[in-house]
Amino acid sequence: MKLTRALRREDVLFLVLLTALGFWARSALFGMVSQDYMYFLGPWYDTLRDEGFSALGRQFGDYSPLYYYLLAILAKLSPDSLLCIKLLSCAADVVLALYAMRIAWAVSQSRTRACLAYALVFLLPQIVFNSAAWAQCDAMYAAALAACVYYFTQGKDAAGMLAYSVAFAFKLQAILLGPFLLILFVLRRIRVRTFFLVPAVYVLTCVPAWLCGRSWKSLLSTYFQQTQTYGSVSMNAPSLYLLFSPYDTKPVIRAGVLLCAGVVLCAAYLALKNPVRPSPRLVLVLAAASAACTAWLLPGMHERYFYVAEVLAAVWAVVRPRSAPAAVLLCTSAVYTYANYFWSEGRLPTQIFVFFVLAAALWLLRDVWREWRAAQNSET
Repeated sequence: MKLTRALRREDVLFLVLLTALGFWARSALFGMVSQDYMYFLGPWYDTLRDEGFSALGRQFGDYSPLYYYLLAILAKLSPDSLLCIKLLSCAADVVLALYAMRIAWAVSQSRTRACLAYALVFLLPQIVFNSAAWAQCDAMYAAALAACVYYFTQGKDAAGMLAYSVAFAFKLQAILLGPFLLILFVLRRIRVRTFFLVPAVYVLTCVPAWLCGRSWKSLLSTYFQQTQTYGSVSMNAPSLYLLFSPYDTKPVIRAGVLLCAGVVLCAAYLALKNPVRPSPRLVLVLAAASAACTAWLLPGMHERYFYVAEVLAAVWAVVRPRSAPAAVLLCTSAVYTYANYFWSEGRLPTQIFVFFVLAAALWLLRDVWREWRAAQNSET
């Protein structure tokens, strides 16, 4: 049965009231101005407001063109950059929560758990602060990745890869689910041809900017330029590399990327040697573990890059309450690092949260192993 048919009147009323409450809470933060808004988002919006769509013909920021299209439309409608940018991200929060609800329903077939997944994701402190205070757009690519996970729980690989392609067109951080896709490919749950959707969708989203005059070289090198912007091994992120402060970061970054690639290769090899037909539960926890482990192992991460892992771990906690500690550890780490960004008054060293995230990742990996074994046993 579809979720829309299963929901009852009291469920809909609960979701409507909770959404209104969530927007009320967000509105209290709309006046906050982050450094990212002051130096990047705000000036981008002002450029699009003053120059119109013609500004898309040149590179004035380091985001993918898809996000700029949305800002350009809003800039035509309102001069209030701070409010419009935040409302756009808050709208994406709703889409993200809706797909969290659909995932929970697909995995548990429980109306109560589905509604609780919506509530938890929509009201998570870091989700609220990311859009309403920080004015960041992480909910946009995260919503597309949540849609990707949902469609894979339904066995729809083409729809799943299309959703992933949209996420990648928004932000490079979509690669955090790369190991998840590789393992599903090894398990023959993804057809080779669907991977071509990723470059195809990205190129398609570049066409309007190209028509405005921007070169293909500039458009196709956007993500490469992003990776060259910051030289730090960790940008306040509770990843492995926060424990190090090397003078020469390039060798460490290179070694870290290769280390992560090696771990992913080992995971794919184990999946190849122990094939299963992944259940919806396994799909969900595998995606959560992929996002958490990859962000922890990759150098150059920002504190916001655990966003997808936090969302998926929260949904997994609703489906399997005994795994709530993993979500609590991730969310505690996120709240602290976010507060450290805004107020820089943390009384604890951020390095402590490296082990919070590691513990959460190991917990999720344990759940992956248990669900894998359960899937194997159900086939025998």
